Amino acid sequence: MTSAGREWLKWLALLLMTGDHVNKVLFAGQLPWLTEIARVVFPVFAVVLAYNMAREGADYQRQWWRLLCWGIIAQPFHAIAFGYALPLNVLLTFSLAVAVMWAWAEKRYAVAVMLYLGLSLGVDYQWAGVGLVFAAWAYFRRHGKAKWLIGSWDWSRARLYVMTPVWVWLTMGALCVYNGNGWALLALPVVSALGHAPAGPGRIGRGFYGYYVGHLALLMLLTL
Repeated sequence: MTSAGREWLKWLALLLMTGDHVNKVLFAGQLPWLTEIARVVFPVFAVVLAYNMAREGADYQRQWWRLLCWGIIAQPFHAIAFGYALPLNVLLTFSLAVAVMWAWAEKRYAVAVMLYLGLSLGVDYQWAGVGLVFAAWAYFRRHGKAKWLIGSWDWSRARLYVMTPVWVWLTMGALCVYNGNGWALLALPVVSALGHAPAGPGRIGRGFYGYYVGHLALLMLLTL
């Protein structure tokens, strides 16, 4: 994916996420179409994170720590705005996913499995969500230059991967089961269509974390 393409994906996911949260918190879910189309948000963010972490020189420790800290800051606002403490917010889902990837990259396989099985139940999207990030990361590490996430041509082996990566599809299926619908599958063509854009909007960068916490804080205040 290109840098511009990843920015387009993040901006789109950010917009849909905001609409979904406003619908759930302020309108009590009375606009179901907002929530349905927002099912693409998590898998889009998951694929972008996985791609970034699969790149050479990725700093697992820094990314894990950043997600963990912002996730902890966001959690009180998230809990009050949505009215439940568990599962924990999605930044902590991504933090756990990075921890699992980090352990696996360091060949500490038992630690990775224990983190995944032991902690996924407590975060948003649970095992399906953490599994999707990990599966996409594993795919990008092996086929990182593939143009299409839903199918790629491996020139070194002269082989067509039409429905690969298999584990990404399986975890996407698990995510659909978790959501209770198949809207999340739209994320794959969205990633394929926008992920290779030659030019894009301004970079969100770390501003995403501030926005995530800020919009939750505002929603919390509006519910008091």
